[in-house]
Amino acid sequence: MKEFLIDTRESLIQDTINIRKYINFMTNEPLAYYDSVLSQIDRKQIDAQYIDSHNYQLQNNQGIDINYGIYQSFSSANNLRLIENRKLLSDIISLYSNSFPVIQLNLKQLYDKRSDGFEKYIVLKTGYNNNLAKLSTIIYQPEVQYLFQMGDSFIKEINRRSEDVINQTAAVISEIDKELKERYGYKIK
Repeated sequence: MKEFLIDTRESLIQDTINIRKYINFMTNEPLAYYDSVLSQIDRKQIDAQYIDSHNYQLQNNQGIDINYGIYQSFSSANNLRLIENRKLLSDIISLYSNSFPVIQLNLKQLYDKRSDGFEKYIVLKTGYNNNLAKLSTIIYQPEVQYLFQMGDSFIKEINRRSEDVINQTAAVISEIDKELKERYGYKIK
C-alpha cells in the first residue's frame, strides 16, 4: 500500500506537470493567435502578414500524457480494497476514472472540431497546397470568424477545466502525503 501511494503521488505530480505544459502551450500558441486575430477583426484592422504567416496555429495541437499504469495495475489486482481511507480511495478513483478521462475526451473533441472547421471553412476556400496564404482574404467571412471564436472559447474552457483538475490532483497529492505521514511515518522528500 505504501509503495502504491508513493508511486501514485509521483505519477500525479508528473501528470500535473503535463497538464500545466498543455495549458501553457495552448495559451501561448493557438490561443494567442486566435485572440490576436479576433482583436484585429473587432478593430477592423487586419494584419494580413501576421494572419497568413501564423495560420499553422489553426492546426497546432498538443495532447496530455496521463500515466494510468500504476493505478490500473493496482486496481486490476483488486488491491484498491486495501485503501482504508475511504475519502482518499474515492478521490483517487475519481481522478483516474472521471477527471483524467474527461480531459482527454475534451481534447479529442477540441481537436476534431478544430480540424473539421479548418477543412470546411478554410481549406475548401483557400486550398491547402498554397499554405493558406490567402486566409486574410476570407477572414471577414462569418464562418471563418466563427471558427476563430469557437476555437478560442473551446481552448479557454478546456484550460479552465484543466486548471480545476490540477487543483483536484493537488488535493489528492496532499491527502496521500497526509496518509503516508500518519499511517506509515513516511516523510516526503
